[in-house]
Amino acid sequence: MNSSELINLRNCLYQLNNNNSCCDSCDPVLSLCPTICNNNGQGATGNTGATGNTGADGVAGAVGNTGNTGATGNTGATGNTGADGVAGAVGNTGNTGAIGNTGATGNTGADGVAGAVGNTGNTGAIGNTGATGGSEFILFNTLNRVPINNQSTYTPSQGQYFLAITSMDKNLTINLPTTGTSNNFYIIADESGQVGTYQVNITVPSSPTYTISGQAGPLILNAPYQNAWVYSVTGGTQYFVLFTRP
Repeated sequence: MNSSELINLRNCLYQLNNNNSCCDSCDPVLSLCPTICNNNGQGATGNTGATGNTGADGVAGAVGNTGNTGATGNTGATGNTGADGVAGAVGNTGNTGAIGNTGATGNTGADGVAGAVGNTGNTGAIGNTGATGGSEFILFNTLNRVPINNQSTYTPSQGQYFLAITSMDKNLTINLPTTGTSNNFYIIADESGQVGTYQVNITVPSSPTYTISGQAGPLILNAPYQNAWVYSVTGGTQYFVLFTRP
């Protein structure tokens, strides 16, 4: 049976199924068609044909509405702790706290090293004239002033008790004499202001051995306008410093 005959047979069966005559539509060459028509479509059931191939899948229908959310299930077991995350940035520095109480005072430290000696001060004003001394000393107003100018050594003669240094260009040594049979009294004074730039050494005899205030000497003047007052006792081998100033 060709494809055309199959089509006619299908149409005939359709008509019979709807209680219509199919004789007009059946091909007379088909022996099956007249039989069906003569029995008003109630012919014997033929054998079941072989199952045809499954047709292609139809187009998928639209997705239905989402169903209601089911009940929450039981909480699962806690998982392992994850690795530490990267540390965050350092926060801003907080405000400075209040100042704490003062601690107890510590022990006093050891004394420091003494500082260097300061410069010599200016010469003070000349004091008032003292009272007149006793007869043992020559009065000041009777002294013979002897100027010493730019000399390196000087030894006073008898009666030269006031030695005035008027100028200096070098160090000066004044050699005091032996005491002899009278008391000796000497004033050595810097009138030039050059003592300090140059030095004055006041020495005593070495034969016999003299001392000056218990020392072998010399007595040194080393400040501007400085002066020394010294005396000796008759027959002795000692000179004494009455005072120096400034």
